[in-house]
Amino acid sequence: MVSVVVPVYNGEHFIKRIYDQICVAAQMLPKNAGGVEILFINDGSTDASGNMLEALAKQDERVHCVSKTNGGIADARNAGLDQARGEYICFVDQDDFMRPDMLSVLYKDVAANEADFVQAAADSIRENVADSVCGGKTAGNACKSRADDQEQSAKYISRGDEAYPHYIQTLVMRGLVDYPDCKITGSVWCCMFRTDFLRENNISFYRFCDYEDDWIFLTLALVQAERFCVEKKTVYTWNIREDSESHNRKVNDRYLDDFYEKHKLLRAFFWEALKNANLDAAMEERFGCELQKQALLWSLSNETGRGISKHTADESIDTLKKVVAKEKEDGIYRKLNRFPLYISVAGSHGIKRVYYTWRDKLLTFLLLHRQVGAAVFLNRRLLHGRWHI
Repeated sequence: MVSVVVPVYNGEHFIKRIYDQICVAAQMLPKNAGGVEILFINDGSTDASGNMLEALAKQDERVHCVSKTNGGIADARNAGLDQARGEYICFVDQDDFMRPDMLSVLYKDVAANEADFVQAAADSIRENVADSVCGGKTAGNACKSRADDQEQSAKYISRGDEAYPHYIQTLVMRGLVDYPDCKITGSVWCCMFRTDFLRENNISFYRFCDYEDDWIFLTLALVQAERFCVEKKTVYTWNIREDSESHNRKVNDRYLDDFYEKHKLLRAFFWEALKNANLDAAMEERFGCELQKQALLWSLSNETGRGISKHTADESIDTLKKVVAKEKEDGIYRKLNRFPLYISVAGSHGIKRVYYTWRDKLLTFLLLHRQVGAAVFLNRRLLHGRWHI
């Protein structure tokens, strides 16, 4: 049996759509898969989601609804993992789109060759507010029309293979290495995992700072896997909604308590994961620069984001001075400002890329040269650099 976990938070406009997609995908599973169980995790919704889920559970015995207080998507996924009874498990989001053959493609890949998990390809669309409210018919039709005729093409990698360290580098060091034949992403919703593999290795969802629960989960799985599969076929579409919190630029930034301490734990996690990645000295320094610039600029962002009023300017300056002092105590990478911060410039081109590079270098220089107050003023009033969310 395959367990499909769907976290739900105020998803009344999306529940029926994702339920229908799972049902269609379940029909394409081979008979020996044992069918599906659909685990909806109601994460403290305040709309009609709870009632809708209860109604689905009454009409379809495959549906199970778990209601809990709001704890975020990582917590909701963990609740689904705890409850899952399937030999294999998938995690999908309430407002995205599954291809009809998603479950069958992933199941054939992971089960036929005794892999611990499989990750297939995914694409993305942008769905506007009107489409979201009406059920996303336009976006849904566009999704179905794309690449549905792709052939299934799986590649298996075992621990000890020459390519194995390259996959770890690709996942952990996102964008800083380029192994075209070793593509793997930090997205969990186009994957299927062997449930016992996750439980035996205590792999669950959690985040150090804010956003990286998928990324950490996949990193843990990759490091522990004896054999995994990469599927080239596209099986899932990420729905980038303009009204979502992570993509609506009008939404105020969030202040994260103890951000710097959490980021230090995140860095330690990455370095531990890279022990099996065979980094040379140059790449180790490059990644070290990336993580150190993150520590400095993300801490600045945490204190100077739009709408953040946690601290006064003087309090923010004092907090950042402590961050800078700690980084200097641990040692500043000599080439720190020779590189742009990848998370800033990724996907940007032309004048925008030049601006982001200049902004990040300027703010890093100010932080490290006793001009913390100037960095706080510039980012709060003029530059509005926004990195960690």
